[in-house]
Amino acid sequence: MSTLSGEITRLRRYLRDPDGNVWSDDLLLDLWAEVSHDLQQRTRVLETATGINIAPSWPASILFEWEWAYMGKSRAHRALRPQQGYTVSAVWETQQYAGLTPSSSETGTMYTHPWEAFEISPAEPPYWPLPHDFGTMRAAYHDREPIVPVRREEIRTDSTWKTHAGEPWAYIPEEGERSFTLYPRPSAKWVDDAGEGPIQYVDGDPDGVLASTAKNVTAITNANPGVVTAATHGFSTGDIVYFDANIGGMTDVQENSYTATRVGDDSFSIGVDTTTYGTYTSGGTVSLVESHDSGTITYGDTTFTSSEGVGLSWVPEDDTIFLYYRQRPPEPQGWGDDAVWPSFLLKYVRYGVLARAYRANTDGRIPSLASFWGERYQIGVKAVERYALNRISAVRRGLRMPRRPQKRLPKLPSTYPQRV
Repeated sequence: MSTLSGEITRLRRYLRDPDGNVWSDDLLLDLWAEVSHDLQQRTRVLETATGINIAPSWPASILFEWEWAYMGKSRAHRALRPQQGYTVSAVWETQQYAGLTPSSSETGTMYTHPWEAFEISPAEPPYWPLPHDFGTMRAAYHDREPIVPVRREEIRTDSTWKTHAGEPWAYIPEEGERSFTLYPRPSAKWVDDAGEGPIQYVDGDPDGVLASTAKNVTAITNANPGVVTAATHGFSTGDIVYFDANIGGMTDVQENSYTATRVGDDSFSIGVDTTTYGTYTSGGTVSLVESHDSGTITYGDTTFTSSEGVGLSWVPEDDTIFLYYRQRPPEPQGWGDDAVWPSFLLKYVRYGVLARAYRANTDGRIPSLASFWGERYQIGVKAVERYALNRISAVRRGLRMPRRPQKRLPKLPSTYPQRV
């Protein structure tokens, strides 16, 4: 995926403001975010798919009520019940503190992290976080089987809906929480931190699924390209490999992925110049990434790559929730961020930014140029809308069964007698 770094240069060339004396980087970045949201809202062209591990994992949970405000005020992070002066985990504890007879109506155990719900009989169903760029759901699947959205009110006829385990057939969106839960709750077991099991997700670039066996790194050279020593690594040329956070000295490679080129049974190069990196000292592991978000798609005589807006992602078929959704362009934090738009659509976002920049109340305000670029942006919106419609039509045609052409008979004049 390309970054926005080249776009700021192009914008400044069109604006004839190379040093940012009129339009600051922050202003142009805000305009970029505005146009991105406008274009997606009007065309809904950005769509993607992702796989989510069955046992949900959140980055943190809270222990005290005041922490709630610092966790995005999401109930999915709340491990414990509201309290004043004390901390409780279940309803009966609150009743006990209040001097009431504890009720047996609440069954199950409270958990601190959602994945723990798969090791106990939970009092609440676990919640799954939606992707950060999630907009609207197009389709959802659990282990290749479709699941449908339902409202919580629709399943409350089942008195055990909170603890009911089984094969999920529905998901319950949590309004305003950017999370969802499955009904019934899947009974799959959690894969522990040691990697004992079929899935272990990691963060990095690219995202993917690590092989369960990591190889110990004993050396990394400062060379072009850098060569890594890891005994009997088993990697082949072209494999994507991932370095953990324990690489000593050469911090540049920590939690990053590279394309390996096999040198020997115990060494491989990583295809980047490491001469300016820190000197490797000790420690760390490297693992094979079994799936990644890059690749090519060949259609007819044309080959598309991930840099052209086509992302490939392989997800495990078992113990996985597969989401297909329309994206919500994330707020860019800087011009080094990834460009969520395919390369052939970036120019339309650029047109919109130029129109807004020339219309802004600055020393560079030129209404005629704002109108010029605004018209080009509107033409681009129409082009993207047609592209989106054609893409949907192509998918639908791909799903249709071909019809056998019917033989057309000559039509007789109306004066002829009709056969009955």
